[in-house]
Amino acid sequence: MINEAARCLAAGIVGHGAGRPGDGPRQPASPLPRRLLRHADSLGPTTVVQGLEALGARPRRALHGEHLLLEMAREDRRFYAD
Repeated sequence: MINEAARCLAAGIVGHGAGRPGDGPRQPASPLPRRLLRHADSLGPTTVVQGLEALGARPRRALHGEHLLLEMAREDRRFYAD
């Protein structure tokens, strides 16, 4: 669900504050993506991406991390600045 919330944010399906992720507080229109993105921040983007990679490595699974999550893990950024 975190991956899907990040995909929705990247695609502009849910709204957020100005700037790029990590620049300041995000305010998606629905509280669900906001909670998921806060949870992703508490885990850390690297942990989220590693979990997605582990799930994707299972037989008959086609799971790929959202580009935004992969970029944030590489740059050690968060969805929320606080």
